[in-house]
Amino acid sequence: MKNKYVLIGTIVLLAGGAIYVQHKLPRTAMSVASLPTAATPDSRNQIRKDDLSKLTSALNGYIADHGSLPIKIAATPKAICSSISATCTRAKLVDLNFLTASGTYLTSLPSDPVGVHSQYSSGFLIAKDPATGKIVVSAPNAELGAVLSASTR
Repeated sequence: MKNKYVLIGTIVLLAGGAIYVQHKLPRTAMSVASLPTAATPDSRNQIRKDDLSKLTSALNGYIADHGSLPIKIAATPKAICSSISATCTRAKLVDLNFLTASGTYLTSLPSDPVGVHSQYSSGFLIAKDPATGKIVVSAPNAELGAVLSASTR
């Protein structure tokens, strides 16, 4: 009888530990394949809004500290790269890894919660509004007909 309770206690302890570890892992460390089933379209859109806010905040911080960005942002929206610099250049994606280099602005570049839809793409787009000069980041994979974007100051 005692062994039965020890076994049940061990199972409960392991399950609780697994839940705790998963909760403490950053979202980017979890399997991207598990995210769409783990969240609703509304909650995925909220993740996208938060990620767009993080990107614009990091861009604003970098511009405030350095005066400008080390890259040129085109008026035509282009995909933000989710990989290392050389790969970004070959794939003709916008490389924002300078925002993560020191960890001051971002520790990692965010990716769309349903995963990337082309190789090396984060699932987010970036462009410079020629009328205002502001940098606009957007989430083209937003769900429920939402149009999600954010711009620098």
